Amino acid sequence: MAQRYPTPPLGFLFFKWKTRHESDASVCLCPVCGESGSVWMGGGFQDPGAQKLLEELEAAGTGSYETYCAEYDGVMLKEHWSRYGEGECLNCGVKFWHNFVGYPWGYYYNPATSKIPTACQTSLF
Repeated sequence: MAQRYPTPPLGFLFFKWKTRHESDASVCLCPVCGESGSVWMGGGFQDPGAQKLLEELEAAGTGSYETYCAEYDGVMLKEHWSRYGEGECLNCGVKFWHNFVGYPWGYYYNPATSKIPTACQTSLF
């Protein structure tokens, strides 16, 4: 059976992180503004059953480790094909989305969400 992946939201474009070395660490750089400062703030599951289980476990006060180790469709939630994450750049506001399937994960950004005009936005005028 082929590997399944969640589908990125409309308007999100695939990208590969560029990095630079800061304070003895490698940091990811935003594809729009080129600065570090990306944060990941949430996510969920595109499969409605997996999303419902996540919400039930969170409402019950289950810890995050235990929540993502719960099984659904014969796999742990942390490895479910429909899992995704959401984030944004704290510098320019661009929104990020990524899947948690396989390695490396697929990363996407939506240039229309940036506070800084991008080539994609300005080429429309």
